[in-house]
Amino acid sequence: MVGCVKDDRHSEGNTMKKAIPTLLLIIVGCGSDTQPPQQENIRVPNTETSKEPLARGEIKQTPQRSEADNNASWIINALAVRLGENEVDHEQLVNTFGPLTPRKVRFLCRWLDKGKAIEMVGLTEQETGDGIRTQQMYIVCRYDPKTNLFVQTKTVEGKSQHQIDLTWDRKNSYFEGEHAVPELVGATAKLTFKWTDNKTVESSYKIVKGDKVLLHSVGTGKKTKLIANDQEFDKLKASILQKRVDPSAAASLIEPDAETTTTTVALSDEQVSTLLAQRVGRWEGMGVIKNSDGTVQSEHPITEVSTWLEEGKSIEMRLTETLPQGDQQLVFTKWYDREQKRFLLTRRMGGEAASDKPGAYETYDDHSSTYHGVVVEGLSPGMSFTWTSQWLSEDSKWIYTAQLQQDDKVQYTRIDTLQQIK
Repeated sequence: MVGCVKDDRHSEGNTMKKAIPTLLLIIVGCGSDTQPPQQENIRVPNTETSKEPLARGEIKQTPQRSEADNNASWIINALAVRLGENEVDHEQLVNTFGPLTPRKVRFLCRWLDKGKAIEMVGLTEQETGDGIRTQQMYIVCRYDPKTNLFVQTKTVEGKSQHQIDLTWDRKNSYFEGEHAVPELVGATAKLTFKWTDNKTVESSYKIVKGDKVLLHSVGTGKKTKLIANDQEFDKLKASILQKRVDPSAAASLIEPDAETTTTTVALSDEQVSTLLAQRVGRWEGMGVIKNSDGTVQSEHPITEVSTWLEEGKSIEMRLTETLPQGDQQLVFTKWYDREQKRFLLTRRMGGEAASDKPGAYETYDDHSSTYHGVVVEGLSPGMSFTWTSQWLSEDSKWIYTAQLQQDDKVQYTRIDTLQQIK
């Protein structure tokens, strides 16, 4: 029996050694007890302050908030505190899975949707016996007025998933959250974050199983810049979201491989209809193309009219770009393949005959309302074209970010923002 226990713990320890770096990337300072920097014309009012220090690892109960609080300025304030560039050092006080190992996290943060959602790119460095191990992550945090929670999703190596739900203790001015640890049955992770004077941050992250603390890490950090470098942010984001696919190897959409299909459960007919319906209508916005160094190459107006081809099952999207040389129209069709568990797309120029053969696909992440797309037809050797698109239901807005690479080098990035016209 002793041998069995030892083997289980060894297996559990190996699992957690791999999981801990990802888990700790959750701790990218939240919460504020002062006024964050005013950026991008977002007015950030003063918040309630508290001199009571946050105890290491302390988790306090947060009172329920009413729907009337949903439009309060504290939502903007809570999101805005992480804007800029930040560095956090993590020290492990307890680690039952292995030796105590320090970690450093650097993360950049900017508005994804001004006043409503932020996006972050994080880089963690962990000391190991084999040297420094690094990992990158893309995180989105937005306020959900239905649940009164700040919902965070994460993307690692092109795969997105729900990360954690956070509440804000307005009296003591800090965030807290709790989530299950899939790698450990019955274990729960608890965390707190608190910023002071928008300059320094303290955090605590515990994994607890029953009455036993399996892991306890505390962090201290500081804000190094009030505004994140857009050029660096775009490069890191593109690298993290990029799902490297060899177009020649992935040309067949009839037999998808498991690695490129991130949806584990097929969507129902009702879900497919609801998702497609979100795109039906008339849209207007701007397209911005950035060079590989992050500088803006061009901006141009965009209009889109999307209609049902077969209601509830497929749509046609007609996109018109107003360019200096004249208007250009692109036509896309989109439908869902339940066997492949993803959406398939065709693309053609306006006036060309429609094709039945898909040249790209999208997988859908329900937690972040994000599509991840890959072009698998019509590209030159060594070239890849990938994108993400997010639906912001509260604003009836789409944000589309695409990237073209040649031999793993970014050629350009494109960002389209489309607002529904009623």
